[in-house]
Order: sequence, then C-alpha cells, then structure tokens
Amino acid sequence: MRPVHYLGLLGLMLLLACPQEPEPGLQIDCRAVEPTQDEDGDGFFADANDPELWDCNDSDPSMNPGMPEQCDALDHDCDGMQHNDLPEIEQQEDRDGDGYGARDIVYYCEVIEGFVEFDPEALDCDDDDPDVHPDAVEECDGIDNNCDGAIDEGC
Repeated sequence: MRPVHYLGLLGLMLLLACPQEPEPGLQIDCRAVEPTQDEDGDGFFADANDPELWDCNDSDPSMNPGMPEQCDALDHDCDGMQHNDLPEIEQQEDRDGDGYGARDIVYYCEVIEGFVEFDPEALDCDDDDPDVHPDAVEECDGIDNNCDGAIDEGC
C-alpha cells in the first residue's frame, strides 16, 4: 500500500476548489497561502506573495529583502536595483596607469581596477603616455608634458 501524502492532497484540493479571483461571500481566500519554499534557509520565500517576504534568489542567503546592498553585481536587498543604497564614486579610466584619468566619467560604488577617482584639477591630457600628466615635469620635447595647455614653457 502506498503512503498518502495528506498535505499534497490538501493543497491540490484547495487549488482545484479555488477560483482565480475570490467570489463574494467565499470564506476562504485562496490567494493567502502560506509560503513554503525557502531553499537557502534565510527566512524569506521564493513563493511568497508578500514583497517583504519574497526572496529574489532562494539559493543565496545573502540575497533577501532584509540584507543591505553590497558593492558587487548583485541585488542583495531584492528591490530590483543594484547598489541603490551605496554612495557612487565619480571615476575615470586611467589607460596608461599614471594615476590620472581622462575622458568619460563613470559612477560605481567603489573605484574600479584601471580607473581613478575623478579630479577636475588633475585631468590627463594624454592618457596613452604615462610620462604625460598634470604632475609631470615639463621637458623641452615639443609636447605638453604637464597638461597645463602650454608646450615647452621655460625652455
């Protein structure tokens, strides 16, 4: 004789007995089923109808509505946005690795590798040459080594 799974039978009976929308006078609201699916054990549920209990990633306990955001590519607090609770840092790519950036500004919650924090007073006028930047010593070589807009001043 096979064992009877009463909870499964009860759920199936409720599902079959419940219309999509509750009818007037119906005593049971079929939509108010307690959530049960919590694979990561964090107390939030993949099958919850309540947004405060809904787990956006039920295989990762660091992702649920009770978690603070972290600076990575994940939505830890399950609000549909990444890093929305973290400060954004203005930064620019530093292609030549001299510590000065040029070109477009990007925003991220931490300085990205290969980027530097944006400083409007220290823009690299040639981000392909590590010897050319705002703190470089001007040389008599026909280029603007220190990015001050003048070429070979003092030569």
